[in-house]
Amino acid sequence: MVVNAGDSLLDAEQSPIVTPHRITIKTDQKRWWPKTIYHTYWSRMFFWIQRNIVWALTGVAIMSIAGYLLLTPNHSSSGVNTYNTSAESILRSIKEKLNDPSFFNYASHQEKLKPYGSDYIAPDTHINWHAVANSTSKVKAAFVALVQEKDIYKLRGTMIELERTFNEREGYPWVIISDQVFSKKFREWITSASRAPVYFGQAPAIEWQEPYWVDIKKAEKNMKQMVKDHNIDSGESMSWRRMTRYNMGFIAHHPLLKDLEYYWKVQPGSRYTCDIPIDPFKKMKSKSQKLSFALTIVENHENINEFFNVVNGFIVDNKDMLQPTSKSIFKGLLHEESRKRPVDPSNPLGEHIGHFTNCMIYNNFAIFSLQFLRSKEYTKYFDELDASGGFFYHKWGDALPQTIAAGLLLKRSEIAFDDVPGYTFAAGAVCPRDISEYAKLKCTCTQNDWRTHNMRHCSPTFMRAIDGTL
Repeated sequence: MVVNAGDSLLDAEQSPIVTPHRITIKTDQKRWWPKTIYHTYWSRMFFWIQRNIVWALTGVAIMSIAGYLLLTPNHSSSGVNTYNTSAESILRSIKEKLNDPSFFNYASHQEKLKPYGSDYIAPDTHINWHAVANSTSKVKAAFVALVQEKDIYKLRGTMIELERTFNEREGYPWVIISDQVFSKKFREWITSASRAPVYFGQAPAIEWQEPYWVDIKKAEKNMKQMVKDHNIDSGESMSWRRMTRYNMGFIAHHPLLKDLEYYWKVQPGSRYTCDIPIDPFKKMKSKSQKLSFALTIVENHENINEFFNVVNGFIVDNKDMLQPTSKSIFKGLLHEESRKRPVDPSNPLGEHIGHFTNCMIYNNFAIFSLQFLRSKEYTKYFDELDASGGFFYHKWGDALPQTIAAGLLLKRSEIAFDDVPGYTFAAGAVCPRDISEYAKLKCTCTQNDWRTHNMRHCSPTFMRAIDGTL
């Protein structure tokens, strides 16, 4: 049945069925292939070659000689090998044609980022610090984003805004990492968003993929059940779990970060809405701080089944690694009644006991000390979480685990909160309330935005814990 342009499907269904005309070959009609051969183009071609082997071999020989003459370099009088100019132009035109999206009937604006087989460049493996402007006066630090190619527009927008509000005058390099090799087009678009050097790395597969001790069938079953029972965002996403686990335990060891002291985690799509007048890297280094953040939020308890069981096991087995609660923000992670409860000497958890609030640092923006993320204490903590398989069996992510790590392993003096005056992402935002500061920092955020006063934020409690007034 054929539906002409302009006819509806209903009209076509109501039209009488027309029996297609059959083409038959009479028995006395000559055919150039035998009856037993399937009527396909390949079978006919092979049969023709068998019947005309001399002509076929002659054609192959002519094509081979022509290719040899075109592609073999000519020896010039100066001793330099040069290719035939016409051959070069032919090959170049073929390559350009194949790389032209319109050749495949794709709209150019849709396919400008489509990667081709020859479009990839090997990932970078180190930062050339000498290429960084004023490198001698800078802290060895960089902006780091863990992304996929589909994030190109969000990442580019965030980069341009962060360059405008801070990095145009500072010139810190960018490090963009993915589990896949980036295409040339992606590199060009992202590199053009910053005057500072931009490096593109690839996460090693052995670190990115789920470890051998994780039961994939169990993980997939749990993911489906999580979505069915609670309709949790990214609940069925294995790639999200791989990414957050990598960010939690491995990104600090990537070769591109090897020589760095600090890294600024950049989330594609986040907004930096005010000028950042003080260099957070320099401030953090001068004060020996190891973590800076802007937003907090309450984690969904359905995401973190069994998480605190593993945390409590780590506390019991590694008390010598923990900061005293009087010097840390640990009590800021507990419900008020737990904070006021006297310590039970018979409890193996000691002073690190209590009911957690699920409040966490919303780490889509965070500045980390790489010394901290590579430390023996943090590595031990991550290894225990990873060995349980909870990153895949549940939806632990990296935000709450890193928050608990900060509460257990860092002094409160090593944590900063106010390095970014204007920042917005998803359900959270910070924006200056003072109108003179708002004007001075050229802010574009909405002061009365509901996200600024989101009740899921725990920022006041965190600030009191950092100040030591909790």
